[in-house]
Amino acid sequence: TGPMLRQRATPIEPKATADDLHDELAELGAELLVETLDALESGDVEPTPQNEDAATYAPLMSKQDGEVDWSESARRVSDLIRGVNPWPGAFSYLDRTDDRIKFHLADVCEADSLNLDVDGAEPGTVLRADGELLIACGEDAVRVLDVQAPGRRAMAADDFLNGYDIEVGDRFR
Repeated sequence: TGPMLRQRATPIEPKATADDLHDELAELGAELLVETLDALESGDVEPTPQNEDAATYAPLMSKQDGEVDWSESARRVSDLIRGVNPWPGAFSYLDRTDDRIKFHLADVCEADSLNLDVDGAEPGTVLRADGELLIACGEDAVRVLDVQAPGRRAMAADDFLNGYDIEVGDRFR
């Protein structure tokens, strides 16, 4: 609330997590604070009113905010996984075992780039589990890059697949 003294924009990199963005914004904010204090001291600051119509409310997050909705587009699923990393963390349940699997990083795979029938797959279905983990979404699919099984540390998807029993056709809910 109140007028802004300074602002600065920064791009969000395609694979940046909330943790990465936190660190980048902390550094940027510190630099901007020093510039603003110097400008205040020299009288070189013009307060700018904020547009109240463009304001948004950001409620505190809960653990449930990290649950993946596979019916969403692969872009939205990937963004959720990055946006809740490290807390509350993205997760989903594997139907066959009822294990709660955590997802730490994922890429979007457009259906055109895959040699698989993504359009016919139910959201949450494992499409590939041989060296890479592909999961169908409401639109396209995600390639899981970093994943964590219950009671285990986070690891690359190919390492996860070497030690965890997951098969093509399994479903996450």
